[in-house]
Amino acid sequence: MDVGTFKSERKLPLLRDLLDQAYRSSDAEWVTYTNVDISLMPTFYKRVVQLIEEGNDTIVINRRTIPKKWSSVAELEHMYKEKGDFHLGYDCFVFPRNWIPSLDLGDVCIGAPYVGLALMLALFVKANSLKLVQYEHLTFHLGDDRDWNNSKSLDFAYFNEDQVRGLINRLESQHGLFDESLPSWSYFLVDDIKNNRRKIGVHPPLIRFSKILVSLIKRTIKKIRDFRYRDLLWELSLFVIAGFAKQPKNKFIIYGSARTGTTICLSLLSKHPNLVAEHEIFNQYHAKSKKDFDQIYSEIGVSHTPPLFFKNSSIEHVAATKCKKAKRDFYCFKLLSGQMTPEEEGKFVHKRIKLGWKIIFVSRENILATAISYYIAFANFDKSASWFGAKSKRMHIDAQGLINYLDRFETELLQQQNILKDQPHLGLIYEEDYLDSNKHQSVCDKAFEFLGMDSCVVSSTMKKQGAKVVSDRVENWEELRTVLEETRFRKYL
Repeated sequence: MDVGTFKSERKLPLLRDLLDQAYRSSDAEWVTYTNVDISLMPTFYKRVVQLIEEGNDTIVINRRTIPKKWSSVAELEHMYKEKGDFHLGYDCFVFPRNWIPSLDLGDVCIGAPYVGLALMLALFVKANSLKLVQYEHLTFHLGDDRDWNNSKSLDFAYFNEDQVRGLINRLESQHGLFDESLPSWSYFLVDDIKNNRRKIGVHPPLIRFSKILVSLIKRTIKKIRDFRYRDLLWELSLFVIAGFAKQPKNKFIIYGSARTGTTICLSLLSKHPNLVAEHEIFNQYHAKSKKDFDQIYSEIGVSHTPPLFFKNSSIEHVAATKCKKAKRDFYCFKLLSGQMTPEEEGKFVHKRIKLGWKIIFVSRENILATAISYYIAFANFDKSASWFGAKSKRMHIDAQGLINYLDRFETELLQQQNILKDQPHLGLIYEEDYLDSNKHQSVCDKAFEFLGMDSCVVSSTMKKQGAKVVSDRVENWEELRTVLEETRFRKYL
């Protein structure tokens, strides 16, 4: 109340006053600042000592949120057994006591949002080795009520927001702009505050309306700019051209999920002299990317057609037209789950089978390997190393992000198996059929027999870039392992 005017009076301490008191009252080497509603696990301080001994000079620990069904100290043992859910916010910090006098925290008060962000930023610019502990079960919180978001508390939230905005300006003027080296949650919050994208409470009606209007205009302009007029005209012309071309003798789809071996399968089969092999016709990322995909796919011996506007009708015309132009009798392309909605995908595959298309289904037994491979590839999507060159460098992987991918690939596999249930297809498994290059010829011979094609010698310019042992690709493997041990995905470890 000493530093602002508020509708309701709440005598909330300033964060810097609390830390100053800690500095004056102790000669300890380290200080732990923990929000008042955060509880510690019995192993907390032992683990903090380990992290300090590992060379970390700042430790930020995310809490677990457990059910709000316990209420007394006598029930602590029950609370300890609750695993709870991961929470993004920052509410527990360990750092050197002698930093306190030089920390810039403005007049941020506790009991309102942005306290954790303010302390994170102030420590980030001083730290030589900041350790963000996101998934270990070291602290917990009862429930997730968010009392600070009620109307009586918004004055304090807006006050802290202004204080953090000033703090960001001061720190960036001294240390340079905050970038992606800042932990992601902090980076997004900083970006929101700098661009006045309020996440707490509401803006005045006029500001809300103007933001909606500007956003609508921007989206409309972007849609007009990004629309693929040339691709649409080309596809419409197929309806005329295809009338003068007969359908190929045989057509097939290489079907599966990303990072399961579909591309090496396509690359090997593309060596057949009588086959037109195309990559992912329905990949919208490729249509929007600035990369030259014609060049990228020519490196592995396949062609590239822009994503089709009329999936179910144009694909037959593409097959006929491309085979007529190349004077070849067989046609194939690659279809990955996620390039259509699940309903569209099922209907599309079933219709193709009815029309005489054959399906080669490529899957991977270990979806953890799939998810890690996808995580690394997607993180490097715009870097040339994601397409060509070695990938031996170990990468830090966010556990929750990986779990999201595991959920996705598990769902996709079940969906694919359901779509192909009782349908004729050839099933191939990455670990059995493609991991060992010595098996490539025999696998392709089996595929050619299934497709009714003469066999030929196959080869590919593709090389496995990542380590064969999954853990060798991950910088923070032990942290990931600890998290995955508590999930249904532990069987893939």
